[in-house]
Amino acid sequence: MAADNTKTLADWQAKAASLSFETRAFINGEFVAAADGSTLTSINPASRNVLAEVASCDAQDAERATQAARATFESVSGHVATRVSASECCCASRIW
Repeated sequence: MAADNTKTLADWQAKAASLSFETRAFINGEFVAAADGSTLTSINPASRNVLAEVASCDAQDAERATQAARATFESVSGHVATRVSASECCCASRIW
């Protein structure tokens, strides 16, 4: 059965208008505002239209993310082989 490819520009524009995007930072498995609550404006360079106000993360946010990533890594590192060959890494990267 052939796919219906009869969408019009108006169809796609309506679909785009209905989309929403997460604008907070993703740290430790959840979306959070920047620690100081600041945001920055993301602008489409072609049209100069505002795309979104997104979390403006700083060093404090980077440290929170780094600590969360380190804690997660350390919690699973006992379950992951610490020494693998290059060919095993290559093979595993294709599986994941």
